[in-house]
Amino acid sequence: MSAIPSIKEVVDASIREGRVYRTEMVSNLIAREDAIADALRMAGAQFGVYPEIVAKVLMDLELGTPPTPEVARMIQQQFIDLMERLQQQYRDGNNG
Repeated sequence: MSAIPSIKEVVDASIREGRVYRTEMVSNLIAREDAIADALRMAGAQFGVYPEIVAKVLMDLELGTPPTPEVARMIQQQFIDLMERLQQQYRDGNNG
C-alpha cells in the first residue's frame, strides 16, 4: 500500500507561487480520504470486521468519494440485512 499523504503535503501540493488551487486541493483531499477509506477496508478485512459495517461507517462519515444513491441504498440494505442476521443468530443461540 502506498503512503497516504499528510494534510500538509496535500495543501503544499496545491499552493504554487503563492496561489491556492482550490479545485486541485479539493480533488487531492478527496483522493487522500479515498486512500484512508481503502486502508480501513483492508484493515477491516484483515481483522475480521464485517465489510457491511465498514462500508456503512465510511458512508455515514462521508469519508472519500460519496457513493451514488443506488450504491448508498445497497450499502444501507446490506447493513440492515447483516444486523437482522446477527440478531437472529443471537436469539437462536440464547434459546437453548
